[in-house]
Amino acid sequence: LAWNTSPDDLVTYLVDMKNKSLAPLQALPHVKRFASDVETAASVVAMAGNALDAQIQNRSVTDHRQHLLVIDEYADLSDDAGTMAIMNHIVRMGRDDAVNAIVGTQHPTSSVLGDEGTKQNFPVRIVGPVTDATAANVAIGMRGSNAHLLPVERGAFLLRRGPELMRVNT
Repeated sequence: LAWNTSPDDLVTYLVDMKNKSLAPLQALPHVKRFASDVETAASVVAMAGNALDAQIQNRSVTDHRQHLLVIDEYADLSDDAGTMAIMNHIVRMGRDDAVNAIVGTQHPTSSVLGDEGTKQNFPVRIVGPVTDATAANVAIGMRGSNAHLLPVERGAFLLRRGPELMRVNT
């Protein structure tokens, strides 16, 4: 996205709880804020929520900018009810107002991903090998995906877009 999109058109918020995979991207001119701890992450999620609220209030004003919130290790934020409420708002309302979220977690549980309404608003899911059938069902959002049977070697994933499910390798 950053390669093909001007910083005038894309505002990015990054949360990397391990301060590893997204950290090199924080120097991009698109990045408004980077966080690697829970307290700062809550602030970054709130900023993205504020951007969504501004977009909703100013729908008559043409603001062409896209806002993207990227969170690596979403589970680390799940204990903060306020942050999760903002995330629920973003994933339920954001796509229509150009505020989107990409989240990743190694532990896809119902408590991490939120209630059914929230989970349904993650329309595209990429799932690697998980520990058991329950985790597979939660992560991919449907029964019978068998994500827990994916080979553990690097690169085997399931991709779900709406009702479509396919295996992909990187």
